[in-house]
Formats: sequence, structure tokens, C-alpha cells
Amino acid sequence: MATTYTNSYTGRDPSATGIQKRTTIGDKVRNLFPGASPYLALVANGEIKKGELTSGKGLISKTSCDGRRAEWFTYTPPAILFTVSNVSGSDITLSSVVGLTLKRTVINLTNMEVGRMSAINTSTGVCAITGIGDASFTAAINDVLLVAMPAYEEASSSPYKSMKDDDNQYNVMQICRFPVKISASAKIQPNLAGGDFFKRLKEKELTQAKRNIEASFIFGERAYTTTTDLTADATLGDSFGTMRGLWNWAQKSFSCGGAMTPEKWIKDLDQVLSDTIDPSQKLVFLTSSRIKSDMQMWAHDRWMITKPGTYDKYGVKTDIFMTGKYEIEVMAHNLFDQGLNQSRGVIFTPEDNTYVFRTGRDLQPKNGIQDNSLDGYEDDLIGELTLQEETGGQNVCRVTDWFLQ
Repeated sequence: MATTYTNSYTGRDPSATGIQKRTTIGDKVRNLFPGASPYLALVANGEIKKGELTSGKGLISKTSCDGRRAEWFTYTPPAILFTVSNVSGSDITLSSVVGLTLKRTVINLTNMEVGRMSAINTSTGVCAITGIGDASFTAAINDVLLVAMPAYEEASSSPYKSMKDDDNQYNVMQICRFPVKISASAKIQPNLAGGDFFKRLKEKELTQAKRNIEASFIFGERAYTTTTDLTADATLGDSFGTMRGLWNWAQKSFSCGGAMTPEKWIKDLDQVLSDTIDPSQKLVFLTSSRIKSDMQMWAHDRWMITKPGTYDKYGVKTDIFMTGKYEIEVMAHNLFDQGLNQSRGVIFTPEDNTYVFRTGRDLQPKNGIQDNSLDGYEDDLIGELTLQEETGGQNVCRVTDWFLQ
């Protein structure tokens, strides 16, 4: 029996027996995801809204591939610098002699003496170098020799050849799926905050999918052997393919030593970045908000000149920081705000990145995948994707140990 009250009636727990109360629910449910996906926002036609790809020009190109691998080629010029590792009398040992041929002239960048390669032992790296004129050619450990043009005698024959193949680069397609499932009864539940709950489930899963995809494009890794693209999972009893992301493509690295300074940024970083990067190319530094804040303090303290970034048209906030040679757009990314990543970042050239999807398998919704007997609904977001880093990682640089941790 319901309770009889003799005093003023006050609000009570609506779950209490006998309490009949119509509840008021706000129509808007605020999603607490981190900000937009900045890497995918730079992909041409790559912004995904409600399961549809919107059109628009981006810095990162987009293409399709028929096979399980995306393959491309790079050409790395033969070495022209060789380091002296040992000296014993007239024998000069180089750390590597790959590509070096007889009769090439070399210049010792320490003492600027010039000589000609007279003998090369390809197994030991021991070389004999003839000095020019009456001078002997001298070198010491850690001296660097610059290779110049060969010097042939008159009526020479059988010239020495040094040629190099292109390098075959590849990445593996990674299949991703992001399903959402609901019972038929729950789908028609009325008066839910935010409106159509199944629709909101799919929208939230799309946002989460973009975060997960970005994590793979930045930090993913492929199988370590080139003989197979797949990794076996003994526990689940299947095999799967994964892509290599920017971090693991990087062929260059820069350690800040736990104390990054404006001077290191301006002077030292330039020496590490690949000389294949043209100063006119766009460079992006994906990093933590903590590092970006540190750099903004440099500008505040007048240690560095900065400019507003140019990526607003893609919906991405950046700021440009100068080095001695390059303008680098610094972009804070939530994935670098996690754990030790706060002290890391990766520099890359967006125009050398390509978002690749397997033909007909770009990220797209696939609805109604539920079993026939299911009293409910299941939709999926599915794709087969990979990253093509056109330079084979030559133009990608890891930055580590910004802070002491």
C-alpha cells in the first residue's frame, strides 16, 4: 500500500515503490573523445562523416592497390662518404667499401689531401691510396673520405663499374572491422537521451575507428620477415596482416638528451634530417601537447620566431617553427599525450605519404551482417588499408627524449 503523508510532500527517489515520476532527459549527449583525427584529416578525400567519404583536397594522397601488398620503389644513391676505421702504415681500412672502385679520387675532409684508390680488399676493407704528385696520402681513424670523379690513364679500357638497383619497398594491408550490434527491442526503446541510440552507437564507433586507424598509421608494424606478410597467432589459431606506421618507417632519429633547447632545434636537428628533403617541402612534427607547449614557451621567451600554421583549411591546428633550413608545422596529437610518448614525436613530409586501400575495400559501412535468426541488428565498418611511405622512411625522423622521464 502506498504511504500516506501528513507533512509537506518532497521529491523522492523515482525508483522507490509507489513513486510515479516522469523523468526529463537532455537530448544532447556530449561525446568525450579527444579532438579530431588530424592525420586522417590531411588525407585527400579522407574525411569520413557518418560512414561516407567527403570530397576535398589533402596533403596526403590516396590510392588503391589490387594486391595484399602495396609495393613501390626508391633509389638511394651510392655512398660518397667513407669513414676510416683503422690505419696501419700505408694500409687504410674503411668501415665500408661497398660501391667504391679503383681509380676513384678521394678527398680527406680532415686535411683536404687528395688521393686515388689503388687497391681495395672487399672482404677486409683495407685500401691503398696513392697521393697526388709527390705527396703521400695520409689519414687517421675517423677521418671521412669524399669520393670524387675517377682518374683514368690514356687509352684506358675495361673501366670499373659501380651501379645500384632500385630498392623495393612494400607495406602490408591490414583488415580492420568495427561492428555495432543491438537487439530489436533496444533499438526501438523510446525517450533515450541523444535520440536514435543505434545511430549514435555507429557514429561513436566511427570516431573510435578513426582513432584506432591513426594509431596504426603512426605506430603500426608489419611482419619482420619479407617471406610472408602474415603473423601467426597460436592462441587464436589464425594468421593476420598488419601495416608498418610512420614511427617504424623512420630511417632517421634525433635524441634530445632529456633537455631539448631552441639551439638544438635550430642547429642540430637540421643535421639529422635527410638531405633528400627539399627546403620547400612541407614538414609536419606530430608530437605531444606538452612538447608543443614547451616550444610555444620558446616563442614567448623570444628564443624563436614562429608563424601560424597553414592547415586550418583541413580542420587541423598547427604552428610553424623554423629550423636553420626548414619550416616545420608542429601538430599536437592525442596519441603522443599517452605515457612516455609525451617526450616523443615524429617528423615526416605529408606529400611522401599515401593512404592506400585495397581495391573496393576502402573504409566503408557494411550493414545487416547479423545472423538470420538474430532478433536484432548488426552493422559493420570495414576496410583493408595500409600506408605507403614513398621514401622508404628516408624522410621520416623519430624525435625522442625531449624531457627527462
